[in-house]
Amino acid sequence: FLEELGRGLALREAGPVRVAGREAYRLSGSLGGGELISTFLSYRGLVYRLSCAGSGRKRVEALCSVTTRSFRPLTPDLLRGVTGLRLALVPARAGESFAALSARSGNAWSAAETAAWNARGPEARLGAGEPVKIAREVPWTPPAR
Repeated sequence: FLEELGRGLALREAGPVRVAGREAYRLSGSLGGGELISTFLSYRGLVYRLSCAGSGRKRVEALCSVTTRSFRPLTPDLLRGVTGLRLALVPARAGESFAALSARSGNAWSAAETAAWNARGPEARLGAGEPVKIAREVPWTPPAR
């Protein structure tokens, strides 16, 4: 991990901590004028790295503390609320704008994001049948085992 950060990390603290009743390991320091805190938690045979970065040591420590304490198993109720974005292609209508196509297709991206992902300007008019990349919000499903 430290090699990944390079030589720019000025390590301030490193040591074991407890998070939500679990043993963990925390590194904190400054990097490129900002603050960095990474906490490593072992859970169900995997190690999770929760990293927080920003400016202002006290602010980053407070935000990272709240974020890290929120680590917990996901219940079925929580999992029902988890969604992701799925890429889709939608044929445009002649002269259609990204905003109109987005409204028609259930696109989760803004018109500006859609234009950027399609390497076009946000005011562009689309050709009939032109394939346009959009994102659709879908419920998360666990990977097959």
